[in-house]
Amino acid sequence: MYEINGFTDLSLSLCANFPILTYAVYMPRFVLYVLIIGLSVYAFVDCLQTPNPKALPKILWLAIIAILPVVGPLLWLLFGRPGGRGWRRDDDDVFAPDDDPSFMRDLTPKR
Repeated sequence: MYEINGFTDLSLSLCANFPILTYAVYMPRFVLYVLIIGLSVYAFVDCLQTPNPKALPKILWLAIIAILPVVGPLLWLLFGRPGGRGWRRDDDDVFAPDDDPSFMRDLTPKR
């Protein structure tokens, strides 16, 4: 058994004796790190693609996302994205030409 600050740590001794427990102890930490990195990369790229972020300039949002690994991306997702979404077009209401009233007006025969 291992002793840390006068206390015996049973989990450290079990991990040393049984390698499968090492996997069980370190795998959740690895998954957490991967999720944090993924969230940070997503927020960073989303911020780069957003033309006009809300509340702060884009360069400041990028610095917040890079410096604060968990809090920064969450702040971006909650307060920085325009309209609650990242990259977006100005004409989100029209998806197909036949749904656009101006396009349909141009198709009518002119006299």
